[in-house]
Amino acid sequence: MARRLSRRVVTSFVAERLQEGDKSVVKQLAAYLVTTRQIRMLALYVRDIESSLAKKGDVIADVTTAFSLSAETKKHINAFVAAETGALSVSLREHVKSEVLGGLRLHIPGKELDTTVQRQLTTLRTQLKKA
Repeated sequence: MARRLSRRVVTSFVAERLQEGDKSVVKQLAAYLVTTRQIRMLALYVRDIESSLAKKGDVIADVTTAFSLSAETKKHINAFVAAETGALSVSLREHVKSEVLGGLRLHIPGKELDTTVQRQLTTLRTQLKKA
């Protein structure tokens, strides 16, 4: 049976290898998680790997919108994320969800920007209840 290692140690190692361009480390991580029976912890490992990459200048940003983004909008979002985080490189993961209605939700490790119509309506509803 494989010895369990600290999640921080594992994710730091995986992030370093990914930055070096070694994609095989993903299979190794999957095998480790299966062997140590930690597969349900996958989301935590992914989050920690993305945080490690962000600290080293490679930011992965999740963008949720109602419609697909144009190339120009993606360029502006990349520039915004780079300016906010000081990242050397930015990768966008785009999610299209119709319930967003309009605007966008941007999530980067440790931060979130929500300018969706859905969020604005919720904020307005809360303010009206308080009044």
